[in-house]
Amino acid sequence: MRKFKRVIHKQFGGVGNFFAMIILVSITVIFINTYVLSKRNLSDNPSDKNFRIRDQIYNQNQTDEYPTLQQQTKWPSVADAGCEIDEKCSYDSIPYKVISGIGTEQYPIICFNNKLLVHKNIKDLKIGRGSNIVVVDGKTYDVKFIETFDTYLEENFFLRTLRLKLNDGDILILASFDEMVYALREASLSLLENYGSQVIKKVKYRDSFVMIGQKGLARGKAIEMVS
Repeated sequence: MRKFKRVIHKQFGGVGNFFAMIILVSITVIFINTYVLSKRNLSDNPSDKNFRIRDQIYNQNQTDEYPTLQQQTKWPSVADAGCEIDEKCSYDSIPYKVISGIGTEQYPIICFNNKLLVHKNIKDLKIGRGSNIVVVDGKTYDVKFIETFDTYLEENFFLRTLRLKLNDGDILILASFDEMVYALREASLSLLENYGSQVIKKVKYRDSFVMIGQKGLARGKAIEMVS
């Protein structure tokens, strides 16, 4: 017994310090069993992990500050006459229909968001030879304006409009009628490439041409067709 006391005194500095050390070790063991191990078991539970992941996604969706396309835009469920398309669009896309004019007999047609915007039967709407365009706001998808430019005779108004009246991201929908490229020079052709076109410089006299581009879009990314 005396030998044991001498060991305690030598190692711990006294019996009181020895018992204090035992109490500290006991508290540490209880803490590990109660908190650390239980937390580890909780994180190893697959069903609980899935629950937390789902909860995190739910919170992200609830606090998402960027509205979806469906939230931003409300489009008519029934298309205007002349705007019907065979393919059914998904909930997060917008329907469109663009048909160029052919010769001087068939007029161009432009539909966007199920609304008929360019058609020969629309009252007070000017459709003419050259480039018929619809400009859509790239953020709200509202139609900003509809215009016709006789780009067979001159390009100045067309060029000025594309440079000054459209903001970055605005959508340009274009349909030709009769002849549209005769008066277009390098400046206008290059500017249309800044709306995503890559075939505009290949359009020939009286070709039919349609395009859906966007200001600032990389060359080759526009939807376009020439025939």
